[in-house]
Amino acid sequence: MSSTFLEGVGDEVIYACLLTILPFILITIFATMKKRYNHQIIHPDSLENVQTAREHLNRVPISNPNRRQNESNCPVCLDDLSFGVETNCGHVFCASCIIAYWHYGSWLGGIKCPVCRQKVTLLLLCFTDAETRSTTQERADILNQIHDYNRRFSGEPRSIMDYLNDIPTLLRHCLQELFSWNGLMIIFRMRITICAVFGICYLISPLDIIPEAAFGLFGLLDDVFVLSLMVVYITIAYRELVANRLGG
Repeated sequence: MSSTFLEGVGDEVIYACLLTILPFILITIFATMKKRYNHQIIHPDSLENVQTAREHLNRVPISNPNRRQNESNCPVCLDDLSFGVETNCGHVFCASCIIAYWHYGSWLGGIKCPVCRQKVTLLLLCFTDAETRSTTQERADILNQIHDYNRRFSGEPRSIMDYLNDIPTLLRHCLQELFSWNGLMIIFRMRITICAVFGICYLISPLDIIPEAAFGLFGLLDDVFVLSLMVVYITIAYRELVANRLGG
C-alpha cells in the first residue's frame, strides 16, 4: 500500500497546490521587496505632467541633497503621504497629487503611472487610521474623486498580462480587507468561498481533463490552470468590490 503525504489526499493534489501557490508567493515577495528597496522616481516621460500638477497644487518640492526619498514619501510632491492611494501597479501617492496629475494631464482618459508608465486602472486606499476615521470635507472629496476614477476606468478591457501584473498588489489589499465586516465584503467573501469550493472539488475529483494517472506530472497542468484562473478571478472580484464600495 503506497503512502501519501496527507492521509486521504493524493500527492498529485498537493503537488498541484504547491506548483500553483509558490509562483504567486514568489511574485508577491519580489514585488514587495522591489517596492521597498527601489525609490519611487518619476519617469522622464511623466515629468512635464508632474510639474503641472505640482504648480496647480502649489507643491514645489524643495531641493535637499541630504533628504532621501523612501516609500513613505509621495513621488510627486516628495513630501510625507497625505491620504495615500496605491495604483494597481503598486506605487503610492498622495491622493490629491495623483488626482491633480489626472485632471491636468489626461482628464478624458486613464493615466499612466508617473513612476513606471503602466496604465492605471484602479486606485486603492492606503489611508492611515486617523485619515480613515476623519470626517473632514477633504476626505469626502478625495473619496468621490477616487470613486469617479475607478468607475470610469476599472472596467476597461485589459490583456492577460495586465491581470497577472496586478495580482501582487490586489491580492495584498484583498488579504488585508478580507476580515472586515461591511456588507459588500460579506458578499465578496461568499463569492470567494464558492470559487474556492469549486476549485477544491475539481482538484479532488477523479475526473480530470488531463488525468494524472495516465500522464503523470504533465497531468497536473489542468489543475494548475484551474487554480490560476481562480486566483485571477479573485483579483477581478476584488477590483469590482473596490469600485462599488467607494461609491457608498
